[in-house]
Amino acid sequence: MRRPILFATLAAVLVATPILSAAMAADTPAAAAAEAAGPDHAALTARALDGYIRPEFDRFVAATRALADKAETDQSPEALLPLYDAAYDAWMRIWFFRFGPLEEEGRRFRLEFWPERSGIAYRAIGALVKAKNPIVDDPEAFAGASAGAQNLVSMERLLRPREAVPAAGTPAAEYRNRLIRAVARNLARMAVSAREGWEGPEGAAHVLTTAGDDENQIYLSADETTFAFFNAFHGALQELEELRLAAITADQTGGTPRAAHERAGASLENIRAGIGGLIDFERVVFAPAASDQVAQVDMAAALEKAAAAADAALARAPDDAEAMKALKAALAAARRLAVAELAPALGVRVGFNSFDGD
Repeated sequence: MRRPILFATLAAVLVATPILSAAMAADTPAAAAAEAAGPDHAALTARALDGYIRPEFDRFVAATRALADKAETDQSPEALLPLYDAAYDAWMRIWFFRFGPLEEEGRRFRLEFWPERSGIAYRAIGALVKAKNPIVDDPEAFAGASAGAQNLVSMERLLRPREAVPAAGTPAAEYRNRLIRAVARNLARMAVSAREGWEGPEGAAHVLTTAGDDENQIYLSADETTFAFFNAFHGALQELEELRLAAITADQTGGTPRAAHERAGASLENIRAGIGGLIDFERVVFAPAASDQVAQVDMAAALEKAAAAADAALARAPDDAEAMKALKAALAAARRLAVAELAPALGVRVGFNSFDGD
């Protein structure tokens, strides 16, 4: 598996508290007082948890479970690829939460070991196959294996291999089937543990909803949770543009790193799924809280434009440079607008995003 790489990102500019428009200032005194008080951060957190995080993590659990259940009886690519692609789409709707359960116990890289720059997934899989390692038959032991052998990227390497697969009925083919079952089981297990990590007295949801309480040493005030959600949103836009889209371009020119889901040529589908998740997240979580509804409408429009650019790129040849440039520009525009307009409307001062190394 390839060594994970820390990517330093650009610092977002600090933005000032927005000035209310004349129309908004002329509203009722109660509305003016509400605007002056800023967004209801507790309500925003509740919407994030109940309106997006819990249902989307449930969706990922269901998708990985369907993949694992099918893999118990049929390890053929024809049977598993549709379920695998659905699981990857579900992942791309939650991958951007760089806090909470996905950051615990190395789950992020164990679920999607990307960027995977130097063939580590192939080497990790190859080492297991060469040794016919019985660890694949022990779910608990396999959970402690190399992350390069047990994630969405490694599953694609098994289902869409570069090399010729062993002939059916041979010991090598039988072991490969056992390995596919092991990876699928482990993806389902990790999805469940990630979902459960939001709940309970020590869960991430409790930490978020008790922001500002004396015992909460992570979020010292309620507005810090809004910043965490905005940071995840902004960081996702930046990663889609600067890392995931750049990886596709590198693939097309023979450079590195390789894009996720590369064997399917489905990396653009991953980006489109990610944009779709951000559209829904912004609509459910941020839109009701934005003090400046013009900013919110602009943000929604920018995201829809990015989705349209992704759809256009998918409809054209994979190496269409102009379509890729248009998608990159749309993602960059959405990110700039998030900093310049959405952040102030949410009462957020933007510093470094959540995958900055600082």
